Amino acid sequence: MKTFTKLAIAAGIFTASLTAMAAFSTGMSAAQVEAEVKKSVTEGQDVSAVVAAAKAAGISVDSLATALSAAGVSTDAIQSAMTTAGYDAKQVGDTVAVLKLVNESKSTAAGNPTNAPGNPGITTGPSNAPSWSNAPASTPSGGGGGGVSRS
Repeated sequence: MKTFTKLAIAAGIFTASLTAMAAFSTGMSAAQVEAEVKKSVTEGQDVSAVVAAAKAAGISVDSLATALSAAGVSTDAIQSAMTTAGYDAKQVGDTVAVLKLVNESKSTAAGNPTNAPGNPGITTGPSNAPSWSNAPASTPSGGGGGGVSRS
């Protein structure tokens, strides 16, 4: 009787863990993958388990990585989980590199616009750079041709 009880408990745990897994299927659209990933991450499922379920269903690197990023998973965690699950490491690395650039540009646009003071390499004030022009330059005699002026 003890063996039967242990098997019943183990079967119950196994069934519960299967129902908790992300429900991916072959041929899902990117929007469907994103919705399933968001649901799974929100429910607190382990990222590695979500990635393994996606890999088993044949979900592409790009769709899965993009969905994980949109769900708030860090790019480092995405890369680690996907390569551990058996996705092609080079393809994962390339996709994660693009995601990092996208995330950085969103962060910059939201928090520090490109013309904001303090943004490295960006100036908002006057410059001492030469200004090239074909307009007549002022001369003491009033005439002039094209020239270089300093602004």
